[in-house]
Amino acid sequence: MGSRPFWTAQTEEQGAREPLGANRASDRLVADLLHGITTTSQRARYYSFYTWCAHELDKEDDIEDWNDLRDGIYELERAYLLSCIAHRAENGSEDHRAMEGEIKGSRTWEEGEDTVDLDFRFLSSLGGGYTQDYRGPTHTIGLLRITEGDKYDKPTDRGKEIASLFDKVATKAGLKAISKKSTATKRGLLEAGKSVCLCRLGDEDAPEREALREIFLRDRSSSSDKRHIFRKQSLLYILFLAERVGQLGTPLDTSTFRSASYLRAIPTGDTYQSIAIPEELNEIVERWSIFTANDFFTYCLECLLSSFLSEIEGGGTNNPDDFVSDITRDSLSLIESITEDIDSPETTNLSYLVESTSQSITETSWGEPYREPSREFDRRVGLDHHLNEVKLVEELEAAMANNRNQEKIGSVWIVLLLTLYMRNFRLKETRSSSWAWIQNHANNDLSIVRFVDYLHQEVLNQRLTVEEFARDFFNEYVIREARNIALSKPNIPTYFSRGEDGYVMKRDHDAGHRTTRLNSSKSTLRDLGLATLGDTSISPTQDGLKILDKFVNGG
Repeated sequence: MGSRPFWTAQTEEQGAREPLGANRASDRLVADLLHGITTTSQRARYYSFYTWCAHELDKEDDIEDWNDLRDGIYELERAYLLSCIAHRAENGSEDHRAMEGEIKGSRTWEEGEDTVDLDFRFLSSLGGGYTQDYRGPTHTIGLLRITEGDKYDKPTDRGKEIASLFDKVATKAGLKAISKKSTATKRGLLEAGKSVCLCRLGDEDAPEREALREIFLRDRSSSSDKRHIFRKQSLLYILFLAERVGQLGTPLDTSTFRSASYLRAIPTGDTYQSIAIPEELNEIVERWSIFTANDFFTYCLECLLSSFLSEIEGGGTNNPDDFVSDITRDSLSLIESITEDIDSPETTNLSYLVESTSQSITETSWGEPYREPSREFDRRVGLDHHLNEVKLVEELEAAMANNRNQEKIGSVWIVLLLTLYMRNFRLKETRSSSWAWIQNHANNDLSIVRFVDYLHQEVLNQRLTVEEFARDFFNEYVIREARNIALSKPNIPTYFSRGEDGYVMKRDHDAGHRTTRLNSSKSTLRDLGLATLGDTSISPTQDGLKILDKFVNGG
């Protein structure tokens, strides 16, 4: 095995398939905010189960290398999967979601009458759910590790504690004995599931629940690695929002999460409700806010790319400049609604448009110190303002859903970029901790940091009209970025190429948002007994409220 964890290479390869590299900076950001929780690590008890597997197998003399450990985990997981399937069969589907190998395990269960065959493959990954989804997270959160000289993954001291606690239910269930058999009785699996099932972690008497709570919500303030603190604060922020949306009867979905994080307001039908963020959560919300700004920026870029690909495929223009000229004209009506001072937006100087927008909305000039008009813009352009970025992004989403309606995309994109710049420049100007944080993670990849610097320089230069800016921006951030990504990954098919008569589409792409890992976080909170989940709702439990109150109020 090499020194670099193989799940890192897998993640990089998946990100490389993304045409503009939009996930690169965002993946680094969300890995800080929810350290050790991924989109596919949705069940908290798997952290203790896989740690227990590694700990038990490390005691056996015939486990000599990584392949032995991997095969041993797979064998134990097969018995564990069927125990969870059995428990679901008796108790319904609630809290039995996101089981590793669920489809094959369910089919195997249904095929048996009184006994179940244990000789079956349930995932294509040789190490089962561990290598497919949980190896990285268990290492990241500090339960398992592989150090120089080790031949396979071993538990840390904290991991050994978790393994010993889980062993109490694993021994009661006879999980190891079941895994050694070629068949198992359904009755035996039902008994095993009563104690080891994923859903039973939420029980008050689950032996490892308190220890897992402490791990996910620990505050390692003495450590230079702040990601443990960010994870704790992010999970508590989600609990805080869960309490607020419950009071308003609004689901806590990704859209609500974005609105709350970016504009400190929760949409409630046709209106909105402002929320006051507790001081103890301000820092983490600022980070989620800049993450959201970055998501809005990259989503806008992907909408432009998708629209351009559709234009080529549909037999329209395959010239980027002509395409941009067309969609820039579509933005005129929205630009004109900002200020009455502009008669011909496409020929208006970009700097003048920014100045006019600032005067119209904030009643202040866009000039040094820029933090002042930027702060005023942030204060005035909330969820009730027709130019707020949440609403503009929703219009882009609707346009994409409507066969990539080019006119609608064109009517929004320039104004969205303008508002992102004007709201977030205050963070750059004041050198806020959230801006320094994203700068540190963005490198030179596609990000709101790079864009704000670029647009501000163009505003200072006062050389471009709005249409010239649009062409320059599209070529810089879409055409050139896609080309650079393609050149850096020659084995991955490109999305378009340049032919003799213009650009030719090679493959299509649907614009998408960057993942917040919200669903995995809500599921983790439920498994830890800190929240209850419905189809669309989430509510903090009494334990969840106590932990939140203690953090926010010292109660």
